[in-house]
Amino acid sequence: MPSQYLADIVADWGISKEKIKVIYNGVDFRSSDISKEDAKKKIGIYGDIILSAGRLVSWKGFRMLIKIMPRLSEISQLFRLVIVGDGPDQKMLGSMVRNLGLERKVYLVGRKTQEELATYLAAADMFALNTGYEGFSHQILEAMTAGVPVITTAVGGNKEVIRQGENGFMIKYQDEFNLIEAVKSLWQNPELQEEFKKEGKKTAEHFSSEKMFEETVKILTQ
Repeated sequence: MPSQYLADIVADWGISKEKIKVIYNGVDFRSSDISKEDAKKKIGIYGDIILSAGRLVSWKGFRMLIKIMPRLSEISQLFRLVIVGDGPDQKMLGSMVRNLGLERKVYLVGRKTQEELATYLAAADMFALNTGYEGFSHQILEAMTAGVPVITTAVGGNKEVIRQGENGFMIKYQDEFNLIEAVKSLWQNPELQEEFKKEGKKTAEHFSSEKMFEETVKILTQ
């Protein structure tokens, strides 16, 4: 199983816990070495970028990220929300952006290659994943690998990656107030940003492809 969370679900089906082994999926993401300034120039989006990524489906919580943008703009006019990904909610989210008059604040940029995503992460000031379900999030580890501070939800496998207040923030799913407060706190505290970046990179190293292969071989040879 790629996370303890999923292992517990399988155990609840009646499978013996002795037969279940957790091997975390390896993340083989290559971050960009481009500077933040050059990355922002390359994607054509400036300001303090809050990046989110994933399939555009309801449980990923993108509606809430868009909803809080007017409130975040009151805190700073420089905030920009960039959402990478495609999916069935794309038209609805686009309509929401237009209806709220956020065309210059929110950017739905569609699906990107891993190389393109690396550039967006290089441009990002923080990564937010307001998700209602997550077995094991590659997006969080990719953000950590790229040195981007993470805000996410205390659901599923996220709790096995995030150490609250040490390498990221966790909030409840769709918790509007605390989502705003997490963004505000991180934005106002450069020292905390650096701590999340440093500890996030250390965390990401524990979930490498090499370690996944080693654990798999170890179990198969036992």
